Amino acid sequence: MGIKGSEIVQRIDEKRAVLGLSRKELAFSAGLKSVQSITDWSNGSIPQADSALFIADQLRVSVRWLLTGEDEASLVLSADERELINKYRFLDSHGRYEIDVLLDAKFAVMEKKSAV
Repeated sequence: MGIKGSEIVQRIDEKRAVLGLSRKELAFSAGLKSVQSITDWSNGSIPQADSALFIADQLRVSVRWLLTGEDEASLVLSADERELINKYRFLDSHGRYEIDVLLDAKFAVMEKKSAV
């Protein structure tokens, strides 16, 4: 299991997108000197331990998952969350689509309430 900077950045970008953060916002909130650090990881270097910890905290993921991509679910999800994921996996594409639409609607309502 080799740790590859480019794969770390791919995982960072996936989670950033879900959270609606730019690389610049993430770098600032994680206390990095600049967004260049993340770009450097794309080119082969890997984050120092403290940077990985801060990034993982900001992205709400485990450091293990951030660095390796290995099973985050069993490390940070509750039993209820794992059960929901397992149920979701058994749905056909239409069932998954219905759940996605329902979740999107729920989050839109939450965002409107928090904006007020």
